[in-house]
Amino acid sequence: LGICVGTFKGRVDPQFSAWEITSVRRKNLPKGSNIKCPAFFNPALRIKLAKAQSHRGFWGGVFAERQTVDFQLPQERISWTDRLQRALVLSPSAPLKPAVKAEKAKAMCTRIECTQDTVTQRANIILHLEGGLEELAFKFKLDLTNFFALKVGERLLDVAVVADAEFTMVVGRLGGAVEPDKTTWEIVREKDALGSDKEHLAIKISLAKAMGSRDRWTQVFEPLEPWQVSDLMRPALEGAVITDGAGTGEVE
Repeated sequence: LGICVGTFKGRVDPQFSAWEITSVRRKNLPKGSNIKCPAFFNPALRIKLAKAQSHRGFWGGVFAERQTVDFQLPQERISWTDRLQRALVLSPSAPLKPAVKAEKAKAMCTRIECTQDTVTQRANIILHLEGGLEELAFKFKLDLTNFFALKVGERLLDVAVVADAEFTMVVGRLGGAVEPDKTTWEIVREKDALGSDKEHLAIKISLAKAMGSRDRWTQVFEPLEPWQVSDLMRPALEGAVITDGAGTGEVE
């Protein structure tokens, strides 16, 4: 579902509109959040709209009509020690360099394996992780079950590493529509090769195909580049952006 849908009070020129992800100063906490140590700044999506030539007067507000979704209340920020531990697992040699951590997150998935089950009507994706991850997690005393975050939309999957911030590991398009709230995932061990005694960790994701998308998909998952994702998630006049759904995992 779209997180914000509405009708403007005036006309805009869509081709001159722009958006950016930025930080804004936190002024008020939602009631009931009970946060004792709030962050001073929040990440925010800032959208800039260019008024049409004939509607450049004062509108008296942006929206004539608006609908938004209810989000979970913000949670207490994890401690600096915990964030540093996570950053060390992701990038031991450069835990404080965002560019390095972003590249390390992309390289953490070494192979993607996909299957489909025509009986249960589920699509399964296995993200094979680099071999040294488990050793690093043991060294820095990190529980890997909360080291990853999944965002599942009807046709989009985003898997990120949660260090001192979220760093995208894999993002891509699904071969058909799914039901995000029926997604499950877990961390498992997989053989390095057939007949090998060596194992590595992997994330096993199971997606429920939506009604109308239960034929066999030509391709279960297509990895995308960031600019391709931006095109898919561009505020469209006829569609909505989907960014909901998550799962929990266990190491077997």
